[in-house]
Amino acid sequence: GSGGIFGKADGIQVDNEFTVDDTTDANFFWMENTDFTSSNGGVLSYITNNKDGIQKYDNAALVPFYIDLDVEGGPDNDMNTCKLIFEYKQQIVCLNTQERGTRYPQRARYLTPGAPGTAIADDFVDAPTNDVIIAAAFINEDLVVFFQGAIRNTIWRLAYTGDPILPFRWERISARYGAVAKNSVVNFGDRLAAMDSARVIASDNRNAAPIDAKIPDFIQKTNLSVINYSNSLLVEELNQFYMSFTTSGASKPDSLLIYNIDDDSWAVYSHPVHVLGFTTLSADLILDTIETVLDTIDESFDAPSVNAGYPVVLMGRRDGIIDQLNTTTQDSGVDFSWNAKYGQWNPYSRQGSKVELQKISFLVDVDADVSFDVECFVDGSSTPYKTATITCDGDGDNEDGGFVFPCPICGGTGRV
Repeated sequence: GSGGIFGKADGIQVDNEFTVDDTTDANFFWMENTDFTSSNGGVLSYITNNKDGIQKYDNAALVPFYIDLDVEGGPDNDMNTCKLIFEYKQQIVCLNTQERGTRYPQRARYLTPGAPGTAIADDFVDAPTNDVIIAAAFINEDLVVFFQGAIRNTIWRLAYTGDPILPFRWERISARYGAVAKNSVVNFGDRLAAMDSARVIASDNRNAAPIDAKIPDFIQKTNLSVINYSNSLLVEELNQFYMSFTTSGASKPDSLLIYNIDDDSWAVYSHPVHVLGFTTLSADLILDTIETVLDTIDESFDAPSVNAGYPVVLMGRRDGIIDQLNTTTQDSGVDFSWNAKYGQWNPYSRQGSKVELQKISFLVDVDADVSFDVECFVDGSSTPYKTATITCDGDGDNEDGGFVFPCPICGGTGRV
């Protein structure tokens, strides 16, 4: 008919190439590695791009994955495609499906346990919302699903009931936040982070809230019209996660947000990230391959990061080049400037009392190449009454050092 051809004809088994379309994240690839094994003993993986037919890989070949809902006899393929696919409680679950040419954007279609290619027509559960399924990931054993709405986004839990008649049900987690980028969701600890319409948010499976308050002017610096291209990756060895975004003036991702989980801090790097992934070093570091002057290397050759098996973050660019994102202790040789200004201190100002400042203590990481200037002011003056340069050297092998800066003064307020 004029509506186009969906799926494949009954009983036909032919390879079907995926088509590439990056005009929207709706057609980005999604792959799920499962615990199921194929007839050749390989692990079964399922691949979808929300546009072409679903494919499965059995460690030997890529073949079409047909889902027969048994509505016309068969065998035939009644599932044209889906946005996401998961193994959940030993069942294949497809989210945001297209079945027999009709899109079901709120649907979770679960297949017959132990027989991934078959399903009963009524084996689905639709979320009670008009929002559209965009992304999903696990927190422990629960599948948390992110939706995009016309006004506000939402987050739902696809809860496992244990009932073989209705094994899953929808439970709402947040009526305010969700996700707009399929590949932006990243699991860190017991939380999931995702790119919402204009915020980086996190959910703990009970609630959701923004976590980007420490990123200065993030919204003003971001091209929100293409925020759906965001791609994320957890870097476990550094306890960080990376999340790409597009700066204002650019049309595709050109920057990375780096979130340090331990310190709850952010950094921004300029990298033309299209996708993120990882591999491992295949061999130990070999001296003949080192192009850096040996005297400038301050990392041990026994360090895990230069030995075979250590994970390596990969960055795929839009021009088809794959880069290795190295973590190194070297820098560019250019001083890194920063400025921290504290408030005017006087806890007794409302009582009309002055404050006396005697000393300031600093706890720093020991590094003889790092120094900073300290200036002390009193009573709102723009001229410091005392200045000093502190070098972060230390004694022995201690990683931390303490410095006491005497700066006695008495006044209405004091500021550093």
